[in-house]
Amino acid sequence: MDSYFIVDGGGTRTRGWVVSPSGAILEYAEAGPSNVVRLGADGLRTALAELLTACGGARGCTRIVLGLAGVGRERERDLAEGVAREVWPTADSHVVTDAHLAYAGAFYKGERGILLIIGTGSIAYYQNPHGHEFFRAGGWGPLLGDEGSGAWIGREALRHCLWEGEREELSPFHAAVLDQLDVAATSDIITKVYREDFGPTRWAELAPLVFHFADGQPEVGAILERAALRIDGSG
Repeated sequence: MDSYFIVDGGGTRTRGWVVSPSGAILEYAEAGPSNVVRLGADGLRTALAELLTACGGARGCTRIVLGLAGVGRERERDLAEGVAREVWPTADSHVVTDAHLAYAGAFYKGERGILLIIGTGSIAYYQNPHGHEFFRAGGWGPLLGDEGSGAWIGREALRHCLWEGEREELSPFHAAVLDQLDVAATSDIITKVYREDFGPTRWAELAPLVFHFADGQPEVGAILERAALRIDGSG
């Protein structure tokens, strides 16, 4: 019996489902990040190897769909397709963006709408109901965009702590951030970011702290307000 292996890979985690022709989920597993822009082919191979270890049936699947972050450009898509052919040399494999995969799932009945994805990064997606081409807004990555995303919120949390450090303030939120980073002083944040490869995926791990302290500390809540304004384009 032919089966499908569907992969949804992003900047924080990669998920995989073995699915029967009738649509039943036979196996499911999670692995680490697989964004090929940040991690390259080796990062994608590592994530897929973790999924295959957990989903034994995935090796025998005849149809593979990889919905991956960072493959909106031809170079990265070709790279991911090459890895897919290495892993499944005889299968019918297709590589699309994670946004394309999510759009197909959200509007599987044929409707059309705008899909807004806010995870480690952020992107909006729309499919022309007549020509069927896709249009996107955002998805530029953490250095150039990803406004309102988990990485953006985490970066703003770090900046907030640095500003508090300059004013020699130490709020409960500030203390919680230092504790999660496992550093003793505010100045250690700079070392963490620039010398220890503490990048966007790790920034996003700070976002839950922002939500936790938002009600009790207005200046922390303001981070989420700015995130919302950035997402809708008004801020």
